[in-house]
Amino acid sequence: MLYLKSPAAAGVGFSYSANESFYTHVNDEITARDNLIFLQRWFAKYPEYRDRDFFIAGASYAGHYVPQLAQLIIQSNLKINLKGIAVGNPLLDFSIDLNWPYEYYWSHGLISDDIYQLVTKVCNGSAQIMRGIINQEGSQSACIAVTLRIKQLTDTIDPSMSLHAEKKELVCGEGITEKYLNRKDVQKALHAQLVGFKEWGICQDGDQDSRIPFTGSRTLVDKLAKEPGLKTTVPYRTWFEGKQVGGWTQVYGETQLSFAIIRGASHTAPSTQPARSFSLFKAFLAEEPLPNA
Repeated sequence: MLYLKSPAAAGVGFSYSANESFYTHVNDEITARDNLIFLQRWFAKYPEYRDRDFFIAGASYAGHYVPQLAQLIIQSNLKINLKGIAVGNPLLDFSIDLNWPYEYYWSHGLISDDIYQLVTKVCNGSAQIMRGIINQEGSQSACIAVTLRIKQLTDTIDPSMSLHAEKKELVCGEGITEKYLNRKDVQKALHAQLVGFKEWGICQDGDQDSRIPFTGSRTLVDKLAKEPGLKTTVPYRTWFEGKQVGGWTQVYGETQLSFAIIRGASHTAPSTQPARSFSLFKAFLAEEPLPNA
């Protein structure tokens, strides 16, 4: 299994650029190109892996990185056995993903009917919500006011976590990871250098995490299936893990496109539902349906 930081040399993980202006020029296209170059060089150094089944997976903004890299692989002459891609809680389309949290908050009882009706009326869709927040002026002032009100109502909840997450097995997992990656022997083994910092720390943005609920992904997957004419082959159903409901799933085509929800999971599903996440991961790699009992 390969773990690849993206964007490369742009302040992610231990990566950095000696030229700070480099950060302003990084975009999705450059990231996909750099990732392809990495794979070309990696397979050149380890050709014995070239014929193995190859999958690409990622979460959150990898909703952009993963499919764009897959597209470049298909278009290139890199002869590897690309079998499929998987994206978890992906940011796929700003205009849809950024609008769904308000319905999600309302459906989970976090905001009132009045607030939900108001944000639907004055913001009038995702594009207007984004323009209002970005511009902070003009006709979008009412939209800004109601979105800020919703932020106040939901600020007490960590938006990257599950509302019902149970961390019985591993408490403060990020703290353990941070301590581990600050060990000098670990940094030496990773060929990592801390430039201008005494310690390495985990960075996260909870507000972004809260803006990618499954409701937007479900809408986008259904839209994606319709473009090539994929029909539903497995209707929306429950799947199981350990004799409990693991979540819900729907399949389009012969297995070309699958959508799955992990019950009780947070934005980073494996951290709050490891067993259910592992069950889904195994089914994906084996190209098998999720357990129905």
